Amino acid sequence: MDNARYWRNRIRTRSAAIMGEEHMRKAAVVVPLLQQQNKYHIMFERRAWSLQSQPGEICFPGGKIDDSDSSPLAAGLREFEEETGIPSSALDVWGALDVVVQPFQRIVYPYIGEVDYSGNFSPNTSEVDELFTVPLDFFLNHEPEKHNVYMGMRFSDSFPTSLIPNEETYRTNTTTLPQFVYHYQDVVIWGLTAQIIRHTVSLLR
Repeated sequence: MDNARYWRNRIRTRSAAIMGEEHMRKAAVVVPLLQQQNKYHIMFERRAWSLQSQPGEICFPGGKIDDSDSSPLAAGLREFEEETGIPSSALDVWGALDVVVQPFQRIVYPYIGEVDYSGNFSPNTSEVDELFTVPLDFFLNHEPEKHNVYMGMRFSDSFPTSLIPNEETYRTNTTTLPQFVYHYQDVVIWGLTAQIIRHTVSLLR
């Protein structure tokens, strides 16, 4: 009975979380909106070509959540300022978007806000090749292309596959991951960035 009381209290007093999140990489990004000629635009970065990971690709300001960050939002604001050169105080955070749990052991916390800044853009050139904007109306009025990426299971040599019923089914099965692609002028936006845009548009329509 004592065990049952202890177990019951442990379950009742905890909050549900994402299973295994303590072992996952965590990042935060910001979707920056700004007004140009009385119309909202979304600001993007082109990653520096000198980076080892995803050079030249399009993304939002953001990055890894450090142990010193007090919250995912604090990390997003810090990265926003470090990458764009725009003071984080110029960003009016509207709120959090849905959390993304990627199949690569990574959790991403997106936020959206409005930038009130009249100075020149001076991004950190070691991380950012350029900053540019796309009219929000473009995304509101254009659906992205949808393509599929297929992922399969690959077992380690030591995995006891012979003990699992339907072993061969697991070896040959693949998981379909829908991927969305936006084309704006000569810019291609896909992956996580396109996923967040599509989610954002669904909330703003």
